[in-house]
Amino acid sequence: MKKLNIRIFKVIFLIFFLLCAMTVSSQVLNIKFQKNNVKSLESKPWTTLYYIDNDYENSGYSDPIEQLFIDEISSNDNVNVVMIQDSIDTPAFLYYIDADHNKLLLEELGEINMGDYQTLSYFINYGKQNYPADRYLLWVYNHGGGWKGACMDDTNNDPLLTMDDFQKALLETGGVDIISFFACLMSSLESVYELRDLVDVYVGSEDLAYISWWDGICGDTNKLIAESPDLSNEEIGKKIVDFYEAHPNQFSNMLTASAIKADKIPVLVNAIVMI
Repeated sequence: MKKLNIRIFKVIFLIFFLLCAMTVSSQVLNIKFQKNNVKSLESKPWTTLYYIDNDYENSGYSDPIEQLFIDEISSNDNVNVVMIQDSIDTPAFLYYIDADHNKLLLEELGEINMGDYQTLSYFINYGKQNYPADRYLLWVYNHGGGWKGACMDDTNNDPLLTMDDFQKALLETGGVDIISFFACLMSSLESVYELRDLVDVYVGSEDLAYISWWDGICGDTNKLIAESPDLSNEEIGKKIVDFYEAHPNQFSNMLTASAIKADKIPVLVNAIVMI
């Protein structure tokens, strides 16, 4: 009888331990897995990943995907478009944008911290695992602070994803070919240097990146890689900068966007520090 009681206790303890472990695991990003019925198992030339952090006060948009991006971008034979968006008053969602510019729900994530590198890591991994491609382009939307980083999350009182956070997320996920920031001040030498081994081309602005600069940029880039998927990362980076200049958006005369070959930064840094 005593041995039986001990066995029962062990079984109960094991069940309790497993339940606790599952609870902790599910709360790492507070993600609620609900839908995932749109997958691309066949690799394409490109997957574009949009990290839309709208979780901050006075953003000006309740739904940036609908208000800024969706009319311009779509998936096609050469490109997958995957987006994550978290707004201050709504849960976060993962979407796939189909060929007709429809926003297809992949997962409802609940409240997540877009200023946590684990969220960015999760998103990049999700895109790579479910929408494999030869190359990956990551767009990052939010405030920027140069060497300090980008992507605040007011709901979670998180000031920014630091450049160390970006480095960790990209290191965990194998990096991306191109990263392009819709955020202020992100084309600083220090910021690029942190990601020098994890991205091939780094696109950002050294100035305040007013939101009106972005009108049409994603659409032109989406069309470019759909029609010419074999262009080099460097050529695409240059084209993204050209698209900023070509669009007559407000404040475009203040544009300081640049495309930088990240692996060349160490040479520049060494030249700067030489005495």
